[in-house]
Amino acid sequence: YELGYDHSLYDDYLIQLARAGIEFVYNDLDFDYGIMASYVDNRYDERVQLRAKPIRTALYIQDKLETKGFIMNLGLRLDYSNANTDWWNVDPYDNKFFTTKYSEDQKYDMKKSESQWQLSPRLGISHPITENSKLFFNYGHFKQMPSYETLFQIGRATDKRLTLLGDPNLTLAKTVSYELGYDHSLYDDYLIQL
Repeated sequence: YELGYDHSLYDDYLIQLARAGIEFVYNDLDFDYGIMASYVDNRYDERVQLRAKPIRTALYIQDKLETKGFIMNLGLRLDYSNANTDWWNVDPYDNKFFTTKYSEDQKYDMKKSESQWQLSPRLGISHPITENSKLFFNYGHFKQMPSYETLFQIGRATDKRLTLLGDPNLTLAKTVSYELGYDHSLYDDYLIQL
């Protein structure tokens, strides 16, 4: 769900547009996968059944100012995410969990996934030089959720040793983007951008 609000203010020389909003994403994931194999002497069946309900939400505010061809966009976004699940809290050298000594009957310590808060600034500037050309600059931080497979995956080989283990506490992937450019319009039909 996304809910937003726009507000505009017009003056003879200044146009201002403010925007704010909330985004909320809730997923109900029901994992049911595994390996089945039949051998001459015995049958192998390794099945994973897992339920997770991750939550993501964001608040954002953006302001746009425009005067005499000069345009500036300024924004801020606050992201929150939580895998919202219990996950194994075992020592990395625990032989009973990671090796062939694993047993489904054994109880292992579980830990609630952690919440994450991240702030992302955004800035965009466009400045006219002549009637047909302008300089522009854009800067921003962008966050992305890891795939659910990397968050929640678990897999074991036929001898019960662990081969795959996800991490629901992975931080959001961050991209920092910079762009500096020049636009020039030719004959109202072509745009050259450097």
